[in-house]
Amino acid sequence: MSYPGFGLSGSDSTSRSFSYRSRKPMDTTKLPSSRLSLTYIFDLPAAVTEPSSAVHDNAVKRAAILTGLLEPADVAARAVALRGLTLEAVHHSAFDPDFHLSEDRGVRYEFFYDPEAPMMGLRVVTSLGEDESKSIDGVLSSRIAFHAMEVLEGKAPTKDSPAAREGKVIGVNPCVQ
Repeated sequence: MSYPGFGLSGSDSTSRSFSYRSRKPMDTTKLPSSRLSLTYIFDLPAAVTEPSSAVHDNAVKRAAILTGLLEPADVAARAVALRGLTLEAVHHSAFDPDFHLSEDRGVRYEFFYDPEAPMMGLRVVTSLGEDESKSIDGVLSSRIAFHAMEVLEGKAPTKDSPAAREGKVIGVNPCVQ
């Protein structure tokens, strides 16, 4: 059996030949959705019983400003209490069209807290729009979220990690100078 878009060929159950090589390359095929949703789960030192959307929205905006990676207007966040927090529970949590599906460029962050357990879930929804100027990839979106978590802890975003430096990292591999 073959799978569309992978450039494979074969025959179906009625022995008809087919080929996917003649189709458009995957990078020019229209996306079925212009949104990417990433989900993370974290253990916390203590349960958060009353999360504040305003505090979380401020944290992602501060992370955007402090890192200089995005404009504050490009990010928004809210916090939600969710009992029985699991990765699956976050996946099945409804998307709010007014929050997640704006046509504007932007990243939306949802912080989920289990009021009965020291856990946090994070859902990052970003635009992979066909207009390149409105596209924000998942790596950058996640990076802002992790910096926002540092802000929520009362720390400044960590900029001295090798991943945040420009150019090569000296000293990691003694053969590379």
